Amino acid sequence: MLFTHLTHAMTALADVLAQNQRRLVDAQLDVYRQWVEACRPLQTPPTPNPANDGPLDGPLQATQSLLIAQVQAGNDLMMLSERLVSSLNRDLVKQLNQAPMTRPSRDALESAVAVGGCAYESMSKATRQVNQFACTNLSAASLRAVKHARQHLGARHH
Repeated sequence: MLFTHLTHAMTALADVLAQNQRRLVDAQLDVYRQWVEACRPLQTPPTPNPANDGPLDGPLQATQSLLIAQVQAGNDLMMLSERLVSSLNRDLVKQLNQAPMTRPSRDALESAVAVGGCAYESMSKATRQVNQFACTNLSAASLRAVKHARQHLGARHH
C-alpha cells in the first residue's frame, strides 16, 4: 500500500511540476517579449491607444502575470500535498479499523489522525489564501504605483 501511495504521489508531483513549468516558461517568455518591445526605439510616433496608457503597461502586466504564475505554482503544490495527506489519512483509518486493537485505543488513534489531518488541511488552505491575497495586492500595488508616477510626471511637464 505504501508503494502505491508513493507511486501515485510521484506521478502527481511530476504532472503538477510539468504543468507549472510550462506556465512559468510561457509567462517568462511573455515578460521578455514585452520588455524587449518596450525598450526598442520607436520608428514612428505612437498612435494614441486608450486601452494602453504607455509603453510600460504591457511589460508591467506581463510581470504581474509572471508573479501570479509563481504563486499559483506554489498553491498547486500545496493542494497536491493536501490531497496526498488526506489520502494517507483515509488509508491509515482503514488500517486502524482492521487492526486487532481494543475499541478505546482505536478510537483515540482515529481521533488523533482526524485532528491532525484537519489541522494540516486548514493551515494549508490558510497559507494558500494568504499567498494569493499577498500576490494580488502586490501586483495591483505595482500597477497603481506606475499610474501615480505617470500622473505625477505628467503634472510636472504641463
